[in-house]
Amino acid sequence: SFKYTGGDRWFFKMAISPDGRWLAVGSAVGCVYVWDVRASVGIEFPKPFCILSCPKIRNSIRQVAFNKDSNILMACTG
Repeated sequence: SFKYTGGDRWFFKMAISPDGRWLAVGSAVGCVYVWDVRASVGIEFPKPFCILSCPKIRNSIRQVAFNKDSNILMACTG
């Protein structure tokens, strides 16, 4: 299981990179939370590797996806 208790966030879409390393989750507040899945093994409440945001985006993230090489993350708002 994967638990996150970092705040009051509603998550809409998530994607796991093709290589299985990254978990990206789009939130209702326009941020994308990214976890390093491999580094989070055995940690009960892992912290995100990074939180991506843009000051101009205030809408929910409606889709997240990785390219086939797992080195590009795409996100779009609604």
